[in-house]
Amino acid sequence: MKKKFIPLAILLIIIMCVISVYIGEKEIIFPEVSALVISAWLMSKSTSENKSLHFWFSPTMGALTGILINKFLPSPTIFMVAVAFILVFLQLKLIGSEIYPALSASILPILLHSESWYYPLSVCVLTGIIALGNMLIISFYSKKATSSDLNKKIKKEKKAKLDTEELVHWAKLLISVLLVLTVSLYFNCKYIIAPPLIVAFVELCSPNSKLKNNRLLVFILPVLSAFLGVMCLYLICDLLHLPIWLSACLSVSCVLLIFHLLRFSLPPAAALSLLPAIIPAQSLWTYPLQVLVGSALLLVINLLWFRKATIFTRWVNRGV
Repeated sequence: MKKKFIPLAILLIIIMCVISVYIGEKEIIFPEVSALVISAWLMSKSTSENKSLHFWFSPTMGALTGILINKFLPSPTIFMVAVAFILVFLQLKLIGSEIYPALSASILPILLHSESWYYPLSVCVLTGIIALGNMLIISFYSKKATSSDLNKKIKKEKKAKLDTEELVHWAKLLISVLLVLTVSLYFNCKYIIAPPLIVAFVELCSPNSKLKNNRLLVFILPVLSAFLGVMCLYLICDLLHLPIWLSACLSVSCVLLIFHLLRFSLPPAAALSLLPAIIPAQSLWTYPLQVLVGSALLLVINLLWFRKATIFTRWVNRGV
């Protein structure tokens, strides 16, 4: 983790919260900004694995997609989420992007029933700053790419074409998300499928994901981050009557400290620590519990449905 950029990352989150309070629009706060800024500015390998403009374009298009669906496609939540998921998947494939927080950007306004144009505008500006910062980090701190590096990039781009195996994989992801969404809607607990959890799930289920070696932390960190977000908001804003930017600063700083102590980073967890700033007050204290249930459900689905060789398939192969 590039610790020298932590103050700048925290500053961006503070500015976002200050502007939100000044304008009086909660939609200015985009929780995935914390995940994106950690990935783009702090994680050591992110600058060589992602194209800088993807940090801007993918979440912006996702946010715009979510708002447009809310405004012009009023229908059951499960249908709107399915449409948003499919459209963002196509957008990601079209430009070869792997910025999965774009999924969160599209689904968040649907779950919160937001139709404010402030939301996509905020996402556009904030992610534009993140993309610009990523470009500067690459130009000043990264080594020049060698010809072998360029060849690897070309091969990687060629491999970005959609094949049947990948299509099946994303279909399974969509079905999984809709199953958990159905549970959340049935019990009227929408944060069981909190959008940053979807991002963590998609990253965990990726065929070459390193998160599979730390499934326990992938389960614990979202729950711990959600709890920290609620506690910081309650202590700073409700008890001490201090500004919300201080709560956001403290919660994200705590999450970064945990990342450092564990030597393990899960950017969507940072987004879960910011989400309490925009959820209704009546859902605040049940939020960590809902994240716990959602994290558990998605982890079980990952173990049962996204392993290359499950107990069932090994049994079938043995019979053959």
